[in-house]
Amino acid sequence: MPEDYLDKELASDEIWWPPRTDQKVRGRLAYKDTINLSLFSAVDTTDEPVIFGNSNKFGRCTIFEAYSKENDNHSLPAPSSRFQATYAILGVHCESREEPIFNNISFHFPELCYFLEHDAFSTERHPDGKSTTTYTPQQSFRTSILDDSCTVYIGSGMSELGGGMESLTLIHRPSISFYFKSPESFNGILSLSDKVIRLFTLLLGKRTYLTEFNYACPDPMMSEQILQRRSRPPKPEWCFPIALLNRIKAYWPNLLEKWLGNEDIHTTALLLHHGMSDEGFLEDRFLSLAQALETYCRLNQPDNQYMDEDSYQKIQQKLLNSLPEATPRSFRQSFTHKLKFANQFGLKKRIKLELDGLDDKTVRLFCLDKSKFADKVVATRNWLVHQGEREPSQTFSNHELFPAAMSLQTLMLMLIYKWLGCPEHEVRQWLMDSDQLNKFNLVHHELRKGKIVSPIA
Repeated sequence: MPEDYLDKELASDEIWWPPRTDQKVRGRLAYKDTINLSLFSAVDTTDEPVIFGNSNKFGRCTIFEAYSKENDNHSLPAPSSRFQATYAILGVHCESREEPIFNNISFHFPELCYFLEHDAFSTERHPDGKSTTTYTPQQSFRTSILDDSCTVYIGSGMSELGGGMESLTLIHRPSISFYFKSPESFNGILSLSDKVIRLFTLLLGKRTYLTEFNYACPDPMMSEQILQRRSRPPKPEWCFPIALLNRIKAYWPNLLEKWLGNEDIHTTALLLHHGMSDEGFLEDRFLSLAQALETYCRLNQPDNQYMDEDSYQKIQQKLLNSLPEATPRSFRQSFTHKLKFANQFGLKKRIKLELDGLDDKTVRLFCLDKSKFADKVVATRNWLVHQGEREPSQTFSNHELFPAAMSLQTLMLMLIYKWLGCPEHEVRQWLMDSDQLNKFNLVHHELRKGKIVSPIA
């Protein structure tokens, strides 16, 4: 999509509506304008009507919230009726029902204003009651996504907030948009949107949602599937410090490439979100955090083994050959399966390696004894999963389970932010100042006085 589209008014003097004829309709499509149409394709959803059209001036476009003007009835417009278009989005229509085509997706992030360094609720008034919808890129770069080249814009759009007959108030809506060099498949775009949403959820501290999916598809069922993804209410999780956001801006392209290029970190982040939520039992949250830690350890330590693979294969083969011929087949299969992982470091050793890679000041935020902490995390995880007899000295007690979960949460936040490239000392200072952790008495003002607060004595 040419860059000059980004700052033009979304208006056209001539509109025609596919997919079956070339009949053209004279009219004007502008912000809050009313136009006449004699032929168009529309889809009615639970959220809002959607119309797919084409502008000779701007190319194909998608119109949302198009309502009939007859008798002030906000219903889906009928052919040859007058209707009011609330706003228009530039996009590309698909040419066949089998392969939908997209060239642009946009996301709205309420907290992205901190990243863009402007107020999300700054307003602009137009005395004449007219307005233009603009998009001003703040930052752009190229990246490789889904085996294709893509230009990414981080900026803000403007949409109507309210107003009267004499004025119109606009609200800045921070967003991130992807403009693709060539069309991508339907499932590929949805996969990309999920990845980007997860990244900004992690960075900005709140679950966000997709508000503008610039697409065009004559298949009503597929269109409805896309629109259902546009209403994900944000849910507060934790607040990422503005100081770290500013540091991220310097190397944003590398950060995004790293995030999109590694599927494992997405699983880790989702498990972390579940463990930090207020939903579910405490045991569920602890298990989610412990599993998040394990997936991260495997991501960050992919080649940690006790010996090289060739040496281990010789030992493994000798062990398998030593089994008597009368050994039951089920036991042989189980034994063989376990041997495949015997050369890999266990979770306990992996956790200790991660702790050894952190400064002592950081480790003191959540434990005093690194070895004891790792032992209890693994023992408690195993007991919660397999039950059986519980050894009190090796597992967290019931009253220790909650602060232990908070310790895991603190550790996971540090590890993931550090993996993304954030300086450890800045993340550590944020954790020390975090109101969320303070209220759980895990890290509070006494820590700054040299005292240590930890669930592990």
